[in-house]
Amino acid sequence: MKAFILCLLLFLACFPVFAQTTNLNERGMLMIYQDLNDNPNQFAGNDKIQTIVVTNSVTNIPDGAFARTNVRNLTFEEPSSLTVIPYESFMENYYLVNLFIPESVTTIGVCAFASCSSLQQVRLSSGLQVIQEAAFFNTRISRLYIPDTVYYIGADVLDQTPTIQSLRLPANVDIDENNIFYGSYMRNEKKAGIYTKSSSNDRRWTYRPDRAENDYYIAPN
Repeated sequence: MKAFILCLLLFLACFPVFAQTTNLNERGMLMIYQDLNDNPNQFAGNDKIQTIVVTNSVTNIPDGAFARTNVRNLTFEEPSSLTVIPYESFMENYYLVNLFIPESVTTIGVCAFASCSSLQQVRLSSGLQVIQEAAFFNTRISRLYIPDTVYYIGADVLDQTPTIQSLRLPANVDIDENNIFYGSYMRNEKKAGIYTKSSSNDRRWTYRPDRAENDYYIAPN
């Protein structure tokens, strides 16, 4: 009987942790512990959110889940269980500056970070395969290193991003023709390399031979 009571007390002590799906504290930090299947849009438009931590128990983020919040810091706990950052999931987070995509993510969805108008530094991991349409539309990215694992880049990925100056592309990736760097990539026979804007004219890009990622991009702290 004593053993049963002890086990019951231990279970009850642990239950709040397992039952907890999210926690938003008074400092605006939102911890996501489980998939938001029951109420997928409960945080969209919540201007009290400043920090989001997606723990490694989360396998799914709903479409538009954290759009139009005030998030400044976004962290994916490693080893992450996410494979997709979906449609409009972090769109219009105007104060987000740095972004690190974890190794587990294979797809960045349509408009996932569109109109994150302060977003400057993005680190894409080597698990990434697909960057869908307008994923980084209307941001402040100046340099982006796209790893060799990416095989598809959708339309307008960096459209309305006047700060973009340099882009590393892998060889033979399928690129939608409605991208500002498409013409240069095709003229250079789909070679892996650094494609650099040669002037303020978005249609003029020059090709340079490939370089190591660490020579080209320094990940944010």
